[in-house]
Amino acid sequence: MNANPLLRILFLVSVVLFGTECIAGGVTVDVRSANTPNGISYWYLQEHNLPIVSVAIAFKKAGSAYDPEGQHGLSYLASLVMPHSEVEEGASALQKLTERGIDLSVSVDRENVYIFLKTLSDNLGLALEMLGRCLLDTHINSEVFAQEKERQKSAVRHSMTEPSELAMYGIGRVLFGDHPYGRSPRGSIEDIDKITFDDVSRYKQETFDLDQMVVGVVGDISEKSLSKMLDTSFARLRRGQNLRGVSPVDPNIGSRGYIEYKAPQSVIVFAGKSVEATDRRYHAMQLLTNALGGTALNSVLMRELREKLGITYRVGSFLHNEGHMNLMLGVLYTDNTTAKRGVNGFADVIKKVKEHGLDEQVFNISKADILDSFVFTFLNTGSVANLLMRLQLQGRELGYISEYRTLFDSITLQEVNEVAREILGDLSVVEVGVRNNIGGRTVL
Repeated sequence: MNANPLLRILFLVSVVLFGTECIAGGVTVDVRSANTPNGISYWYLQEHNLPIVSVAIAFKKAGSAYDPEGQHGLSYLASLVMPHSEVEEGASALQKLTERGIDLSVSVDRENVYIFLKTLSDNLGLALEMLGRCLLDTHINSEVFAQEKERQKSAVRHSMTEPSELAMYGIGRVLFGDHPYGRSPRGSIEDIDKITFDDVSRYKQETFDLDQMVVGVVGDISEKSLSKMLDTSFARLRRGQNLRGVSPVDPNIGSRGYIEYKAPQSVIVFAGKSVEATDRRYHAMQLLTNALGGTALNSVLMRELREKLGITYRVGSFLHNEGHMNLMLGVLYTDNTTAKRGVNGFADVIKKVKEHGLDEQVFNISKADILDSFVFTFLNTGSVANLLMRLQLQGRELGYISEYRTLFDSITLQEVNEVAREILGDLSVVEVGVRNNIGGRTVL
């Protein structure tokens, strides 16, 4: 496929920023793994063209699925208040970092807590030191703690007024019921009100475990200096105390749900089974899902539901792998009067592709899109650091990035269509709208 002008620009930018070879998805970078003297393992990419360092850290078994009963939202609240930990009298870590222009963000999903730092190289030691102190049981101003609880409750209320978020909440409830995966990471207002500062302190002590830490670093820093900074900053974290687990659960595929929302349009979310990220069929499943609904106007779903039926302005599909969850998700936006046709049309596309497979053109577009999109990852240090962290969470080998293009080039149309026959099938569906068009049970 000939690269379009934008991709040629991206190629030049990538070479300037990273000194990498980026040719329509083929990327060669010198990613290395290292271990500090104290046993912290990490992946890193040295890049000296700019005096910037980005750090991406994940703590496994720290997400909302591990929140204690009656304290749903604890991990989310901890992620909000952590940057406000007081490191000096009257001064929080966030204030100290902001003074130096250092970016810090903390987020949480059902499985993990994620921490991102971006700083000038000269300030990396300070940034990591402040982060290390945030992870420990440092004091948080009572007014700030109360403000962040209100902020979290406001986010919960807002999510109950946003159709897309309602639909994602609904599909979780339909698939997983009362299992921790069926809950929103933000928690419930009732539980948030009961969480105390002592609960957050206990969460930090029990959760932030060096054995559960995954680190990716990109930028202008040597391995020796980085290892020393990591050991110094995280020396006081415990190791081996977080042995929690979440029970495996099979999603209730084939079920239907409904959430009433007074608006003329319906938001509909679909869920079907998929495969684990380590499954040999995973990348073929990526190609299949991308062809179905990931290539914008070129996708199978968009052509069938928008061009032929004229019932949507947005439809798509994507893979979602998180802990024990391995799903193919889809979303459809349509008028309430065409919601039933949309659901039937979506299911018909899945059935047709399962039986007859993709054609050569759609397959090639999907593969080119995945390879070209990979180049975008290398436009800044933050996205690359995030990639290094995510690949470790997926259990990838160190050479995965360099082999990425070869891996996808080797996948044939026949293999993708075989995966379609094996994996595609029944769907769970949740509709959010003014009328229940699909016969779903009320889930909220």
